[in-house]
This record gives sequence, structure tokens and C-alpha cells, in this order.
Amino acid sequence: MRIVSDLIGVWLSLPVPLMLAALLLLEVSCAAGAYWFVVGQRTREFVHRNCMAPPVVVVPITVMFSLLAGFLAAEIGQRDASAKRCVADEGRALMTIEALTQTSPSRFGDVRDAARKYAVIAAEEEFPRFGEHGESPGAKAALADLERMAAGHAFDAGNAGVVADRMMQAVLLLQQSRAERVLIRQGNSGFQWITVLSLSLLCIVAIALSHADKPQAAIAAWWLFIPAMFVVQGVLAVRENPFSPPISVSPAPLEGAVRCLSTDAGEAAAP
Repeated sequence: MRIVSDLIGVWLSLPVPLMLAALLLLEVSCAAGAYWFVVGQRTREFVHRNCMAPPVVVVPITVMFSLLAGFLAAEIGQRDASAKRCVADEGRALMTIEALTQTSPSRFGDVRDAARKYAVIAAEEEFPRFGEHGESPGAKAALADLERMAAGHAFDAGNAGVVADRMMQAVLLLQQSRAERVLIRQGNSGFQWITVLSLSLLCIVAIALSHADKPQAAIAAWWLFIPAMFVVQGVLAVRENPFSPPISVSPAPLEGAVRCLSTDAGEAAAP
């Protein structure tokens, strides 16, 4: 099972054209093998004598395939929503830091610079390659620097101390959101994919068995079933990693934070 799960992970990490081509090749190869098995005269006669009626063979498997594909789609959709929330929380935390540094630009200038450095690396360096290569060491180091700068103001007195406390909370939110984003990037629905792919192949075989006496009817059924199944699984596979193109989470919250943090604090505070 572990080997199959690893193979699923390798398949999902392929470029989209290769990933879809491998999926189509798997399904067509299964149909070709099922046809070769059924067209043998002895096999055909044996299946025709012992196999149940076509609806009894095909319907239960197709229903299970549909249900599990729906569960897989729901999980992928939930992961996509979580990825968008993480990026939005990162942008919100950076914007909070930007607003708090405006209260005393001279005192919190080091925190603002560290936040700007992280935002630039995350939006312009890490995010474009995040779907394929994962987190950037530069972004991780910049976040550690930001935490250290914010912690350096923890014992400021008066209103500055209150601002520093809120700033530290924003940094912690930024760390938490980024850590969750990395976990989402590293995860996949390996077990669910195993069941969905297995049931899709069983559906192909079931069509062959249910039309053992008329192989041409099996081919006609495959002409309808395989493209429909390919579209469903292909769309889910493309959406599996929410940070990979062509469908990927927008870095707009991070880009907005970069623009705000790149503005001089004194200019931003001016009416």
C-alpha cells in the first residue's frame, strides 16, 4: 500500500500534460486488456454462462466510484479553501504589522523592514515556485528575523509596549498561517486516489464482463464511460495541489502587503 501511495504522489507531482497522459494511458490500457481477455472464445463463453446481468455487474461499482469521487472532490475543495485562508491570513498579519509600525516609525522601523523583506521573498521568490519546490529557505529565515525583531520590543514601556504586544500576535499569526500553508502543500489524498482509481479500473472491467457476448457493445460503452471518467479524475488531479498551475491560489494578499510595506512609513501615516 505504501508503494502504491508513493506512486500516486509521484503521478500527482508530474507536469499537468504528463499527469493527464498517464491517467488516460492507464484507463485505455485497462480497457485493451479487458477486451483481450473477453474476446477469447472460451473466456467469452465462460463469462456469458456465469456472469450476472449487465446492470447487476456495472451499477454497484459505478455508484461506489461516483460516491468516492465525490468524497475526494470535497476533500480537495476543503484543502483549496484552507490554502486560500492561509494566504489571506498571511496578508492580513503583514498588513497589521504595517499599520502598527506607523504608530512609531523610528521605534519600529526594524520590524517594518523585516516584514517587508519577508513579504517580498514570499510573494516574488517563494510563491511562484511553491507548487513545485516547496518552501523557500530565504522566506523561512526572513520570518525568523521578523520574529526576533518583534520580540526585541516585548519589554517596551507605555503605549509602545501595547503596540509591541499586538505586533507579536500578528507575527505569531503569520507563522501559524505559513506553517499550515506548508503542510497543505506537502499533503495529498493518496488513499482516496487509490480507491477512486481502483474503482474506475474495475468499472472498465465490469463493462467488458457485462458485454462478454457483444465486444462491440463494450467498446461503445467505453467510448462514453472512459472520457467521462477521465474528465472527472483529470479535473480533480489538476486541483489536487492548490499551489500549482493552471489552477492555483492567488498571491494577491502577499502582493498587497508588499506594496504597503514598500511605502515609507511616514508617507503612509500622512493624511
